[in-house]
Amino acid sequence: AMAGQQFTPATEAAATATATAAPAETATPTATPLPPTATPVPGTFGTVTSYGLNVRNGAGDVILEEIHKGDTVEILQKSETTGWVQVRTAAGTVGWVNPAFLDMTGSPTAPEKAVAQPSASAQKTVSSGGRLLVQLKSGGDIMMLNRDGSGLHRVTSGIDPALSPDGNRVAFTRWQGAEGTVYVVNTDGSGERPIAGEIRQVKSPSWSPDSQKLAVTFQRGGTLHPSRECHDLTKGEPNINYWQAYDIETEIRFVNGHPVPYLCWWMPPDAHWQLRVINVSDGSFEDMPAGQYAMSPVWDPANPWRVVSAVGGSGLVATDVNRGTAEPLTNDPNDRAPVFSPDGRFIAVTYRQDSHWDIHRLNADGSGRVRLTETPLWVTAAEGKPVWNNVAPVFSPDSTEIAFLTDRTGRWEVWVMNVDGTNQRPMFSDAVNDQLSIVYAFNDERALGWGR
Repeated sequence: AMAGQQFTPATEAAATATATAAPAETATPTATPLPPTATPVPGTFGTVTSYGLNVRNGAGDVILEEIHKGDTVEILQKSETTGWVQVRTAAGTVGWVNPAFLDMTGSPTAPEKAVAQPSASAQKTVSSGGRLLVQLKSGGDIMMLNRDGSGLHRVTSGIDPALSPDGNRVAFTRWQGAEGTVYVVNTDGSGERPIAGEIRQVKSPSWSPDSQKLAVTFQRGGTLHPSRECHDLTKGEPNINYWQAYDIETEIRFVNGHPVPYLCWWMPPDAHWQLRVINVSDGSFEDMPAGQYAMSPVWDPANPWRVVSAVGGSGLVATDVNRGTAEPLTNDPNDRAPVFSPDGRFIAVTYRQDSHWDIHRLNADGSGRVRLTETPLWVTAAEGKPVWNNVAPVFSPDSTEIAFLTDRTGRWEVWVMNVDGTNQRPMFSDAVNDQLSIVYAFNDERALGWGR
């Protein structure tokens, strides 16, 4: 968390930004349904000529998949009313595209090798399976459903749910005012019980690899409320942090009948956050070093002695829970809400990208940064839409995919991509998404879990 940030479970925030990607599709899609009248175009293929081309549903609004320059698609039919064509992509997606961004001047029948077949990564996507844990909003309902969208049910309500490594239990926190505690519940909603006493604003439980302990963060020290400070200007320049101070003004006070100039200002809340490790069986605990603003701890599945936290103003910090020591892992203060891949190879973070949020992937040692999400320029330049936010990543159980929240369709939805950032697409159908009214408040909340 950023220094001075106060976390309130049900608070919403908004983010706006500018585009950063290369130019691509420039035509605005029609809002008219594409069939009823369409002409089949059997045995025809096209090559994408733009840097990014959306495959859309029949109304031209919902983006099913983004394909890229050089990709080959199979042409299924052409709308006689709009001129748009229905295609099948290499990932098997069937939808409509603007033919202005396709080269169909070659042979009407593509060679056998060009026939759209699911790639190796797409085949892995099908096999990832498992179950998704979804927090509708911080402090609200915690839902669970299968990867295919079936089996949707409510587990409980709370903050920052975490699925145990064996997939049978969920840890979360719940507050009464500023005091809270940590709970564990079975995934069917039964057996809910607290495992700790009162802990001030406790957040972000993370299971140890053996499911015996939980790492959490809690508020200790600092202040949760803004404060007003004043300085007698006759005693020299004030020691003021102009970067954080606001409503700065001068005022005259009478001291012993004489006017004295004062400079007054407001400082925002400056809550301090600490790392704690709790035994699930008996609630005993030990506080660990991780910095003054340690948030969103996550346990390293390959190194059971290590917990990685995001520390406001510093980057990621790795804590050795056996030795009680901590050391920097990254030095980028924009790294937030880290999450490990189950195989221990990668860390994904929600990253503050200028004035919006994207997802970056790192090696487990903090090296090899890769940006996985990005808003194409045509979204803001051609369509006049706001830049996307992509947040709250979580790896699939087999570490081949990453699910995440995005607002690119105008509402928060769960999307999924390959671990290298390719093949970004909705995880669930519109019918399922309509039942998941997700609110993300940009408070580093843990919104998703993915288990077997």
